[in-house]
Amino acid sequence: MRREAREQARIDLFVDRLEQEALEEIDNLLHNEEPRDSEIFALMGADPEITIDEYEQVPVEDRDPNWVAGVAAMSRACTLQVLANHQDQLVDLLSKREDALAGADMPHGELKKAALDGIKKQAIAEEKERLANGD
Repeated sequence: MRREAREQARIDLFVDRLEQEALEEIDNLLHNEEPRDSEIFALMGADPEITIDEYEQVPVEDRDPNWVAGVAAMSRACTLQVLANHQDQLVDLLSKREDALAGADMPHGELKKAALDGIKKQAIAEEKERLANGD
């Protein structure tokens, strides 16, 4: 279970480190059309030339279902573009996780007990602390 806790902690740390950067990238994409990937925006049904500022200028009483759909499509497109921008990091993280967990050779009884017990939050927190400290 320690290996699984360590790998979950590694994912948690990755998300912690990426979260602020991703939020800033999404905010940039919401406000600026230059860095947008027009294919991703088209795929999500979002207009790559309209910024969130333009949506915000629409008076509240004039915001209809089309307005809501436009904002939602833009939000999805920005999020998907950020994920696409970080896809190599995500694939690498998941590959390392798979490698680290491959070959777990446990007797059936231990495997069943481990599955029933699950990974405790405390174990993940301890592994996260170790990893953050360079262990």
